[in-house]
Amino acid sequence: MAVIVSHCRTRIAAVAYRCVVLRMARSILWAAAAFDFGHSLLAADLEIDHPMHRNPQLGTVVWHKTFSDRLKPLWRQALLRPEAELRRVGADTVTIAVQRGMSGLEDLEQPLLAILESDDDPVVRRAAAHALIEINARGTASQLFAAARSDGLPMALIVEPALARWNYPGIQDLWRERLQQEDPGPTLLLLAIDGLGTAGESSAIAGLNDLLVDRLRLPEVRLAAARAAGQIAAREVAGGSSESPLVAPVLGTAKRLIARQERPEYFGRLLAANLLPVTRDPETLDILRSLTADSESTVAFAALRKLRDVESALAFPFADGAGKSPDANLRRLAAELLLDKADADAVQRLTAFLDDRNPSVRKLVAAKFVEFGGRPELRQVVIDQSMRWLQSPPPPSSGPEKTEPPKNAWRGVEQAIMVLGTLDHEPAVWRMMRLLDHPRPETAIAAAWGLRRLHVPDALPELLVRAAGLRRQLETTPPPPRVTGQLLQIVQYFGEVNYRESEPFLRTFLPSSFSLDYRVRAAAIWALGMMYADQPDTDLAELFAARLADVPPPGDRPLVRRFAAISLGRLKAVKQLDTLRRFAATEGTSTEIGIGVHWALREITGEEQEPIPTGVIGMPRWFLMPIDAGSSSTSGE
Repeated sequence: MAVIVSHCRTRIAAVAYRCVVLRMARSILWAAAAFDFGHSLLAADLEIDHPMHRNPQLGTVVWHKTFSDRLKPLWRQALLRPEAELRRVGADTVTIAVQRGMSGLEDLEQPLLAILESDDDPVVRRAAAHALIEINARGTASQLFAAARSDGLPMALIVEPALARWNYPGIQDLWRERLQQEDPGPTLLLLAIDGLGTAGESSAIAGLNDLLVDRLRLPEVRLAAARAAGQIAAREVAGGSSESPLVAPVLGTAKRLIARQERPEYFGRLLAANLLPVTRDPETLDILRSLTADSESTVAFAALRKLRDVESALAFPFADGAGKSPDANLRRLAAELLLDKADADAVQRLTAFLDDRNPSVRKLVAAKFVEFGGRPELRQVVIDQSMRWLQSPPPPSSGPEKTEPPKNAWRGVEQAIMVLGTLDHEPAVWRMMRLLDHPRPETAIAAAWGLRRLHVPDALPELLVRAAGLRRQLETTPPPPRVTGQLLQIVQYFGEVNYRESEPFLRTFLPSSFSLDYRVRAAAIWALGMMYADQPDTDLAELFAARLADVPPPGDRPLVRRFAAISLGRLKAVKQLDTLRRFAATEGTSTEIGIGVHWALREITGEEQEPIPTGVIGMPRWFLMPIDAGSSSTSGE
């Protein structure tokens, strides 16, 4: 069999083993503090956009993954070979193929199952188990379970999480037995705890309770037991019912954990916060309320999240305190609570979050401010609160260490600009003009973006003066960080509004230059093309054609050449058709320049152009592949 076998001896099964251990450890350590993304409010970040990349709307090459039809038969052969190494590599390759997006590998189940059940090499058996799980071979659950029992911990780490996800009932008795064993080992014990919690096995509550109150157990085991018991209890009281017989014993355990001394001193409270179910039981709610004020942020976060899960209104009173926490998880949860409230009072209380140190928090709030600004009853309060950031002094930022208004609260100013620009609040224009000199590049660039979005004609003359000063700075080495970003926005603004007074300035970017940023030069060519649309007799056509024809080396940058072609199309530059056709032939329709050239030809002649092809992404690097795959396959294999 002609194959290329990788000389890399990395054992995928061993890697998988280590990865599962690490994932489990991380999940335990972050159990009480990780973001609950299931409750994260979905709001797209506001972004600095570039109209030159939207106008015109050009097609792009659509890439598709393809897999040679010669691969699967080769891998099947490898699985049937007598050499253990080939069988292992074959199984590992199947795993990798599924992870890369290859489908149709389910019919390899039988040879993989044969390896799992009869192979002498435990590493090969683990590779087969991993592959069976990746192809979602649920019908082999009983055989995988048997392998996990016979092959020990390395196989269990691969198999047991999958059986938990598949809700395989045959393993639950083993997990319950493991809870009662004196020392099954912490990793096996964690697998059992996690599996029982995922399955919602109510009969395991007593065993989990014994673990979480046992001070001699490892902290990660106790915390995992608390979370699993909480999961099971939550299922029992689904729908808000507090009539389940599990509520009283769980509540009693939580009270005892809070009352007794632990090391560290907050650990009992952390266990209780993770143990308590989401229920309207009055005693449970009282305990959760008390824990939301805990000095340990992981405790407060777990309790506040559960209050919110019961009903957001129950958690609202604690939002202000959580918003001042040094813990970004708590601050984000506080912001989400106020965003749930979504009224004028909430908007006022959310204003400080625009300056939050965590980008996800401040961007979430800014995006929701824009959404609120679309509601007539909230628009004015959103604008008023955002304008506060553009005035002096700004409001205080979120976070305990900031008790006075910050002197340079650039984050809040940046997000307020994004909100006001998106809401088209023109009175902000002159404050944004002053903010062009802000010392933080992020805020200074946002100010230029805001001015472009507001489109206030009276600001154009001053912007032209500032643009000339920025151009001089652009030639310094290196230019200040804000210069390129600001010029990109201002130059595109001139093109959007057809500001003819800027033409002499824009023309200075046309000659070939290695000192001027190529992105700004491309924007200037785009802007001039916008100004002179349908005017083919201007001398700009020859200048644009010269840029398109400036082929490396050294030549001009592809982005500059692409927008030169696009602007020729805007001008309807008939005299430059020969140049465009020449590059249409050499570039085709699979490059960015070629796509721009074909668009220009269609604009000038009205002729339909060759459609943009579908690109193919081949996957040439496999542990096992046909020996001539690199030279013969049209699919890239």
